[in-house]
Amino acid sequence: MAVDGIVSVWKDAGMTSHDVVSKMRKLFGQKRIGHAGTLDPQVTGVLLVCLGQATRLVERLQSQSKIYSADVMFGKSTDTEDLQGEVIQQIDSVSVHQSVNESSWKQSLQTFLGEQQQVPPMVSAVRVNGKRLYEYAREGQIIERKSRQIKIYRIEANAWHISEIGFPIGSFEVECSKGTYVRTICTDMGARFGIPAVMSHLVRTGYGRFSKSDSFSLEQLNDLKLEGRLEESVVSITKALQGWRFAKVNDPARMKWVRNGGSLLSDEWSEVIPESLPNEGEFALLDSFNQVVGIYQWNESKQAWKPDVIFQTELNESLEVVET
Repeated sequence: MAVDGIVSVWKDAGMTSHDVVSKMRKLFGQKRIGHAGTLDPQVTGVLLVCLGQATRLVERLQSQSKIYSADVMFGKSTDTEDLQGEVIQQIDSVSVHQSVNESSWKQSLQTFLGEQQQVPPMVSAVRVNGKRLYEYAREGQIIERKSRQIKIYRIEANAWHISEIGFPIGSFEVECSKGTYVRTICTDMGARFGIPAVMSHLVRTGYGRFSKSDSFSLEQLNDLKLEGRLEESVVSITKALQGWRFAKVNDPARMKWVRNGGSLLSDEWSEVIPESLPNEGEFALLDSFNQVVGIYQWNESKQAWKPDVIFQTELNESLEVVET
């Protein structure tokens, strides 16, 4: 039987996100598996792998905030904004230390908080004219990119040290919105002081409700499979949506309507949809076993809740629900 749910994988450096998906398909013996939020091959950290019907949650998972631990090196810049690219500018270490120090760097971090515009790097997966930017980059092309709105929820300094070549490196943690490129934050840090800068290290330590402590390496997953305990790594769709707004259906007749993709009128479904749930956004609908059966969105023109996703199979585990 196919498994529905989410596994938080701790991806090692040297693997692509697709490599992880391929290995997960072999481990679980099913094809319907995808990931949410690509990690570059050289980056380690949390990669959410969706199994079965949980693949229908990928877009929603990608909209969640992420937490990264990163290093910025002042003194040089590259065409990829990290150490993997070709150096396009480098200045002497004396000039770097005259421009920035630990105190001034820490003070500058607060200027990055909040909503702002960011231009995606050429090595990103953003599509322009039907083609991903990194594909243009591989062809040696640099094209004009539109800036996109991002949000930095939190940014904190962790450490400051001097590299072997004499360039200062600032270590920091950042919690940010979908579409944020930490490598671009690093180059912007250099721009604050009028000097080049580059991202020298990156780890994704958190993704929505998932953290490193929730994650499994591929080696650990292989061991669990050998022990017949692989499903212990799977977080059910219901549990993955903790923190969402919920409504609950107990009546079998109404559940049949839900399973058939029927819309919900607030007046007619008042015993299901709590008054505290405003007519906007979306919520997850639970059955009598506290398992998610669908995700509903408010349709203003129809003045009704329309199903966006209906899950057809039984999910993995229950959740005690607090309606909000």
